[in-house]
Amino acid sequence: MTPLKGPEREALLHWIEESFGIPRERVEPLFIFKRGRDIWMASPQLEELSEWNEDQGTGPLPITRMGTRLARQDRQGYRLTTPAIQLLGRWATKRVVDLSRQQGERYMRGEDVALDHSSPIPRGQVIVRVQGRPLGSGLLEGDRIKNQIPVAQRVKG
Repeated sequence: MTPLKGPEREALLHWIEESFGIPRERVEPLFIFKRGRDIWMASPQLEELSEWNEDQGTGPLPITRMGTRLARQDRQGYRLTTPAIQLLGRWATKRVVDLSRQQGERYMRGEDVALDHSSPIPRGQVIVRVQGRPLGSGLLEGDRIKNQIPVAQRVKG
């Protein structure tokens, strides 16, 4: 686990705000760290545990896993995760597609959704919401949203 600091942290916060309109004040206070290509977020108090020294010098606590995956870094840049969108997506003002309740139900079952019209949003990752509530991520391709809800989080039926 490597805390994200300096220019790398600034680049991530800037990307989230510019891409999705999520105010940086919502993300900035979080403890953000990196493991491989994954970027994680956690309560700021957990940063203290990662640096905690028992009896003045034994090093950080041996924490196996903490927090929630915020994003994954790939060749194109970053991609927000479904849990991150579900936590932060209510504040998004960009790259948001609002679905009807019926479309949202189909989406949560794992179906791709056809929009009534082509979206003015450029192709790529979008935040999918119903009545302002973020469901997760989708890949917008013209008038279609390709489902990106993890299989384990889909609704059966």
